[in-house]
Amino acid sequence: NPVVHQIQGQSVQNGNPADKDVWVWDNTANMWKHRQLLTTDITDNDGLHFVTTAQQTVINNTSGINNTAVGRSTLLNNTIGTNNSAFGHYALYANTTGFNNVAVGAASLTLNTIGTRNAAVGYGSLYNNTTGNRNSAFGYFALYNNTTNNNNAFGYKALNANTTGVNNSAFGHKSLLSNTIGTD
Repeated sequence: NPVVHQIQGQSVQNGNPADKDVWVWDNTANMWKHRQLLTTDITDNDGLHFVTTAQQTVINNTSGINNTAVGRSTLLNNTIGTNNSAFGHYALYANTTGFNNVAVGAASLTLNTIGTRNAAVGYGSLYNNTTGNRNSAFGYFALYNNTTNNNNAFGYKALNANTTGVNNSAFGHKSLLSNTIGTD
């Protein structure tokens, strides 16, 4: 399999992914080979270092660096957010300036805009988090309604209804499911 080593080409913002050129190392042929990408697979917006694997990813980025977007509409609205990883359609979709976030699973951290240092693994985990920081959600709809800081939810719908409660930890199937504002 070719390994991407050097990226050349136009910004993903131009809306024409067919204009992207990439050089790959072919281990079998032991040489560099030129490829023209047909979809937005890999982009380097003036040194901003992105890896993307679907159309409509990171197209609004202006100066955010070191982001990874895999899936349709991942990190779509990112402008200056850095060090984010989004895997699954609509993961980190609304993120603009949030940084150091990880979203794995469709619709995880979807509405996050400026929240930082969050980890969401599972479909819809931390979905409504917009500004919350330092949250960890692992499981289907874990911390789904969360908008605040320092919460940990592990399990199917754990802390699902939490909106403004802080410093909570929930472990197990539907644990603290109805908690909305409880803390510690």
